[in-house]
Amino acid sequence: MAPVIIPASAQPRSNLSVILSSVGDMTNLQKSLADDIINLVAKANGIPLTGTQANLYAKRDALWALVFKHWTTNDNFQHPGKLAERKLVESAIIVGRFKVDHPPSDEAVKKAAKASTDGNVVLSKTAQGRKAGDPVWMRPNIKINEFSVAFQHLDGRSRTINTEYAEYYPGVTPESARQDSMVHWDRNEVYRVCTYNSKLGVFWARRRLLRNVRLFPQLVKNGLPANDNAARPVFDDSVLPAENLAELITLRTSIGIAQEYGELGLHAAQKAGVVGLGNFVF
Repeated sequence: MAPVIIPASAQPRSNLSVILSSVGDMTNLQKSLADDIINLVAKANGIPLTGTQANLYAKRDALWALVFKHWTTNDNFQHPGKLAERKLVESAIIVGRFKVDHPPSDEAVKKAAKASTDGNVVLSKTAQGRKAGDPVWMRPNIKINEFSVAFQHLDGRSRTINTEYAEYYPGVTPESARQDSMVHWDRNEVYRVCTYNSKLGVFWARRRLLRNVRLFPQLVKNGLPANDNAARPVFDDSVLPAENLAELITLRTSIGIAQEYGELGLHAAQKAGVVGLGNFVF
């Protein structure tokens, strides 16, 4: 996959003849400037827009409301940056504990042997998070190319473990652990990816609006007169290239894959409703 180049966060500034500060300042034509962005974000978030024109108008209103949230065309704005990394508590759940101290991993043994001066390897201490009684986590691992979901047992520092030294908590079965971990993963993945894509859509919409106001200031509906002596942001094609669609992240959920390939039991299917995307676009 080609690397994603993040545009500069600071926007160039220049004089604008008007300032827009709300949806009410926009013309109908300006409100339609980002219709394709709305559809692109919706598709990436797993919910392509369908239905009536009223549905599109509602999404427009939601997008432009976010565009003008604590912002006017008199202000700078920033690219959302890269998608945040997943944290262990967001991607995994605790399903059990270590029955006994987990012995050193092969990697730890090799590292100690390499550092040893006499060839003797002594690892007397159990690694942090791997002592008897410490929690054991489970995390689904989505294999996109194989269209499957695998499951990892981890310690509290996201290191894989040998399950020979672990046990599930009373009442937890391998099946319920797998299913609950998928629901947990998906709930947090929906928020992580959809929020990022929506912020990216807002960034693109602001850039388009600035270019429109710069090129067609006479078409502004209720914009306030600008101070001619003030420096204001504009869209500049030479500095800010067109939208890079590769920045959008396609949402993939573990339950979606498991359902598609018959790997999902009734227990998780019943819980899948809490992961539903609903109207999560903007």
